[in-house]
Amino acid sequence: MKRHGMAVAGAAVIMGLSVACAGDTTAPNILAGMVQVTVADSTGSAPPQEPMAAGFFRGVVMGYEPGPDTLATAQRLAGVSVKAYARVGDQPSGDAVAAVTSDANGEWQLPTLPGGEYVVTFTPVGNTYRGAWTIGRTSTTSGEHRWWIMLAAQ
Repeated sequence: MKRHGMAVAGAAVIMGLSVACAGDTTAPNILAGMVQVTVADSTGSAPPQEPMAAGFFRGVVMGYEPGPDTLATAQRLAGVSVKAYARVGDQPSGDAVAAVTSDANGEWQLPTLPGGEYVVTFTPVGNTYRGAWTIGRTSTTSGEHRWWIMLAAQ
């Protein structure tokens, strides 16, 4: 898929940056069958990390639709379960520390979380789209940047 001239492989566009798909995960059952996505800039480098502090994540979940501008043509998905888990290595630890469901416009916002890194999962309703997960780091500005999550068809 392309967004303003940038090729994007995989299932998601996060914080308006290009995303590289790492493929299927062999993580515990929480992540089984989902695609891991990693935030990167247009050069393939990870964006600079801010010091960890309490913060939140928010965004929009969409289903991939082919077209010249994927964000404009994608269907926004309601009812997608968005959960945050404390991160240990690249794995979720224990039960979800926060959970919400995307609204009719595909929008979601997790509550403010303590400073740290989290595994965030996106589980759609039904079998049309494939789930995805990523790692997010809270900071004082983490809620200022919307995550644009594009789920790939099954």
